[in-house]
Amino acid sequence: MKRLLVVLFVLAAISSIVTAVDISEYKINFDIGNDFYVTETIDATFKENVLASNLTYYFNGDIENIVVNGDENKLNFNTEKFDSSTKISPIDSTFIKTISIKFKTKNLIFQLGEKSLFFTEVSTEQNTERMLITLAIPEGSGIADNSYFPENGEVRSDGRRIYIDWSFNNKSMESVTVKFEPLNKGFNIYIPIIISLIIVMLIVYIKLKKRSKEDFMKGFSEDEKKVIEYLEKNPIVYQNKIEQEFKFSRAKMTRISQKFEAKGLIEKRKKGRTNKILYKK
Repeated sequence: MKRLLVVLFVLAAISSIVTAVDISEYKINFDIGNDFYVTETIDATFKENVLASNLTYYFNGDIENIVVNGDENKLNFNTEKFDSSTKISPIDSTFIKTISIKFKTKNLIFQLGEKSLFFTEVSTEQNTERMLITLAIPEGSGIADNSYFPENGEVRSDGRRIYIDWSFNNKSMESVTVKFEPLNKGFNIYIPIIISLIIVMLIVYIKLKKRSKEDFMKGFSEDEKKVIEYLEKNPIVYQNKIEQEFKFSRAKMTRISQKFEAKGLIEKRKKGRTNKILYKK
């Protein structure tokens, strides 16, 4: 299926001779929304001032939300709908050097399964010195199969969306196609739910473990708590090394180790003149 966009520029000169308007620059911007409506903005710069009321524009397909500006000032206009096109006619009797037409349309996107195809043809009915076309695909989508035409387009991104820019000299017509698809098409909605549940369970576990340790520590003196924390980091250690670490006397460390052994926290093994301590908790 093909959608043809035709823009005709016709000027009735003061001498009543009808002649084509020369265009120095013609910019077209296609902005594809997530609802697949396309916001289209057309900016034309003429080589000389023209009378707005003598300009006529034809667009194939249904269009809505039309805004027309001449030299950045809003222009009044009439519209006339035909079977397959819309005619826009400015009615202001003012001379302008530039004109901008903005509207929305839904006739440019075609579904290909999970992928989507943008297609249009642009024509000015006469050569323009410079034609610039920019297309923005929906946020969260990427170019499918590296498929876009013309192939000389430059792909760029602002971190949120992907854009394709084309530039042509002395052209009157060009076809534009881009195939795109969601970047997260294989995304499973249950994954973030599972991750969230795991995080909640970890938080609860850490809090319960902290509370359990606080309850456990209530039955020990400050020096004994220091030794327990040391043993948690060093589960196998010699008793004389703990004595040196905290500057405990041998008698004090012997009392602490006996208490720990009675509570089942450690196992002591005689090693020379000291003990080898194995932390069991």
